[in-house]
Amino acid sequence: MATSPFAVILMIALGIAIVGLIVGIAAPRPLTRERVEKFAERQRLLMTSVNGPLIVAALATTHRWRRFGLAAGFILALLWAMREGEFRIDFLAMFLGWFVGAIVAEWRINSPAQTGRRRADLRPRTPATFLTPYAMRCLWVVSAALVATGIAAGVGSIGTPVTRPDWLVTTFMTLVVAVALWAVSRRVVDRPRPSDPDFAVADAALRRNSFAIIAGSAVALSAWPITAYIMAITLQWGRPEVGALISFVGWFFLMVTGWAVGQQPSDRPAEAAA
Repeated sequence: MATSPFAVILMIALGIAIVGLIVGIAAPRPLTRERVEKFAERQRLLMTSVNGPLIVAALATTHRWRRFGLAAGFILALLWAMREGEFRIDFLAMFLGWFVGAIVAEWRINSPAQTGRRRADLRPRTPATFLTPYAMRCLWVVSAALVATGIAAGVGSIGTPVTRPDWLVTTFMTLVVAVALWAVSRRVVDRPRPSDPDFAVADAALRRNSFAIIAGSAVALSAWPITAYIMAITLQWGRPEVGALISFVGWFFLMVTGWAVGQQPSDRPAEAAA
């Protein structure tokens, strides 16, 4: 089937617009003073002329990768819709892309260069060291829901050729994402601690911010497997319309909760975790 000249022009214009969107969103740009002040307020951090550049550099990295993830989610969803002859803006894909970009940014952030001996600390440092009680509760509840729905869907799919392949794919991808989140968490925990007191306090604030984002991303990203399992369960019951309703509510609730966890203020001053 021949493609009309109008369709070719439209596709070229769309391609140029997409490239322009990627460049415009992902291009480096200076942080506003308001963003930096909000970070300091949220982490209860006193910024100085010493630790200020460290904070600004880290925040610039996170915002750049978040914008890139947002644009990537928009473009991938749009291209996928165009394969089916549709033009659709998928805000859910954009939101997920934002979280994926945030995770990549946390991997890219580095500790400040050491100017003296590394600081020795005998206290065990785990992800729980940097998470608020609210974030921990959310992670436990979401993990329990994920395991429960996964087991229920898996048991129900035994001997069912319709839902079993989907269950295997969903479970495999969930494990891949879980391992990726664990690897990023370990990288944040194992980053060398600076010896300078000002740097140490700023570094502690950045780690806590990192884990808030990681926890929020974990909650938000769990929406996909949990709702997929719920759809499989209700399909086995012969009530797919119930699964669709629960999935819609679940997506919205987990996305909003993940955002809230990622943006939650610290429960103690930065000096307490330094």
